[in-house]
Amino acid sequence: ESLHLFAVHLLRIAQSSPLGLALIRILANNLFLPDPKLETQVAGIRFASPVMVGAGWDKNGLAVRGLHSAGFSAVEVGTVLHFPQSGHPKPRQFVLAPGVVINHLGFPSPGVEEVEKNLSRYRGSGIPIGISLGLNRDFSPESAPQSFARLAEILDSHAAYFAINTSSPNTVRLSKLNTRDHLSSIIQALKAKTGKPVFIKVSPDLYPSQLDEIIRVCLDQKIAGIIATNTTADLRIKSRYGGKWKDVPGGLSGSDPGFRQLSTATIAYIHRQTQDTGLEIIGVGGIDSPGAALEKIAAGAKLVQVVTAIRTKGLSLPSFINKGILAYLDTNHIENISGLAGSRS
Repeated sequence: ESLHLFAVHLLRIAQSSPLGLALIRILANNLFLPDPKLETQVAGIRFASPVMVGAGWDKNGLAVRGLHSAGFSAVEVGTVLHFPQSGHPKPRQFVLAPGVVINHLGFPSPGVEEVEKNLSRYRGSGIPIGISLGLNRDFSPESAPQSFARLAEILDSHAAYFAINTSSPNTVRLSKLNTRDHLSSIIQALKAKTGKPVFIKVSPDLYPSQLDEIIRVCLDQKIAGIIATNTTADLRIKSRYGGKWKDVPGGLSGSDPGFRQLSTATIAYIHRQTQDTGLEIIGVGGIDSPGAALEKIAAGAKLVQVVTAIRTKGLSLPSFINKGILAYLDTNHIENISGLAGSRS
């Protein structure tokens, strides 16, 4: 965790000057112009490529411009909370194998006012910024709609879209909000404060019936789409790395094949259930290569988010993935990335 925070602050420093931004582009091997074949639109937002940073890497909006210079088309900041919160006691992140991590952070956040100040630095930059919204650990279900709405109200001028995070396995009682009534109330309160697109982030551990209920809420409330998926608390996947990890709280992410398959299957299921409805899907979970990104896109995702793999693959990851996608499109005579979405769901 300390190394991760150090990397975030290095990017924050580097992004403050033209020379620093140029150095980021060189280190990230991001010297080629964006290719029109990679351009896509999701919820009315233009993305220069389908590869963006997911929530959890830059929680506080410190390094958005630096990440964009590295080749990511957009950055989802957060999860942002209303009040400052320290999260769970350290250590709270554990590397199980190269590229595989359990995180039990517990939503550490400086609070919305500090994040708003950080994001004000990017006003007018043209960088699409998604903002993941969450709740402090002492929330009550009755207060959730008002809390989410207030967050959106404060951050609205900085957001390209908002993501409702009620699927993190690291906050007690949070998943209990994933019911028709609770989610509907939250979405209605959000939409009363913002006209920006709204997404819901879902867990990979849901049963089909639970996913169906969330999908129905999304369609009934006419929101933009679903981000699939968050980390997994699946004990079978954790225990593959040794029995002691089964009892460690938190969500597993990264390049574990089981987790990657679980998230891709969730994307494919959502796509099959929502074809021709206009509901968009953003895919995340185990994406560390062009093949993994293409797998998510073919399952139904229009965009893909990477988080854990940035640690192991470095800043050259977006360039590596985008060049691989371009090669695939050229080899298969596909004119644009949008022609691939959902082709194998």
